[in-house]
Amino acid sequence: MLFPALERMAETSNGKLFSRIVTPFVGFICFMAWIYTLLPPILGTLLIIMYFKLTRKETTPSIVDATNQLIHPTVLHNVFYLAINELELVKQLNVDILEQNKDKIVIYYGSKDNWVPKGACEELRKAVPGINASVCTKGMEHAFMVYHNPEVMSQILLDIIKGQGDL
Repeated sequence: MLFPALERMAETSNGKLFSRIVTPFVGFICFMAWIYTLLPPILGTLLIIMYFKLTRKETTPSIVDATNQLIHPTVLHNVFYLAINELELVKQLNVDILEQNKDKIVIYYGSKDNWVPKGACEELRKAVPGINASVCTKGMEHAFMVYHNPEVMSQILLDIIKGQGDL
């Protein structure tokens, strides 16, 4: 499990931000996405590229394409519905399932993950002794595929599989 959000999502900094600031504006955001779909495709793509440049985030053509596909009213509505649902349902760590499957899973938490409560890895290790869980020491973020070169995470996973990584 890469950077999993297994418990108390609504209590995290991103969960609080989403609940208090984003949720009330879901309708407006979807409306703005509809307006975005009216723009010529090249202009929309240029706006996405400018956003990534302004935020100093690495980007690739596939990330720009994925972002462009995400900015669709129906897609965004479904994403928001899922997020709101997760914030309501992901409360307590399911210790029983993790205990039953601890020999089959590897959990890799992010050190910069605002969707996970602070200290979640340590709490998990106490709740499920012997579970294979660790925290990334490479500075990767929750959305590592967007903000980092995918090859970085590929190398981290390869090292873990070979037994030379963080775990």
